[in-house]
Amino acid sequence: MNPHKKDMFGRFLSPIVFSKTASASKTDVFDSCQGFSVFVFKAICCFILIGFFVNPVTTAQSHPHAFVTTSYTVVFDDQGIHGIRVDWVLDEMYSASTAVDFDTDGNGSFSQSESAELVRLANESLPDFNFFTHIQIDGQPYKVKSVQDFTISYENGTLRYKFFVDCPINASENWIKLKIAPYDKAFYFAMFLHKTQPLKLVNSEPYDVKTKVGKDKETLIYFDSIHPAALHLEFRKKK
Repeated sequence: MNPHKKDMFGRFLSPIVFSKTASASKTDVFDSCQGFSVFVFKAICCFILIGFFVNPVTTAQSHPHAFVTTSYTVVFDDQGIHGIRVDWVLDEMYSASTAVDFDTDGNGSFSQSESAELVRLANESLPDFNFFTHIQIDGQPYKVKSVQDFTISYENGTLRYKFFVDCPINASENWIKLKIAPYDKAFYFAMFLHKTQPLKLVNSEPYDVKTKVGKDKETLIYFDSIHPAALHLEFRKKK
């Protein structure tokens, strides 16, 4: 394992890994992007390129080093919402460079012990960043301090993080609003919603539920130039 800078996912990165990760496929990024203008993204890439020549140190530290496709499963129970399952799929380059450090037997997948070490490191780092899972309930922020059922797998060249956020919300006769936005404020990790299925609902039959994929208009990231993607959900007891 490289004894250099540890990123927010728990990995240790050397400058060589930084340069590899930064070269992830543009096609993968565009395909996984939900509600995000390709034109805007290209403009930002040009801005990054110009910035690199003006201030290479600052620009190298601020542009994304990994791309994360996110999907959520909102789990209901007899009281309302029980919590949220989070599923991250990392880009191939970041996945491969992580495997160099953690797939110690080189068999192309993580054993239980290999995965457990990465989970341990991620659990140390991610709470400081709200697990990149920014939740609001009726406009009030909900802090993600810890998660459950945290697993990290590496199969077929893909690194995948899964965990459950305990987020109990009691249903009522009135609509309750839930917003979930995946983002890294530093834009070290570019977080996107899954293009075709960003949200699943489990045990939602007793409730009226409305969902919409959009943007978090209250938040700006990356030099105040991007509104991150967000899932908007409203629910109430069926009348």
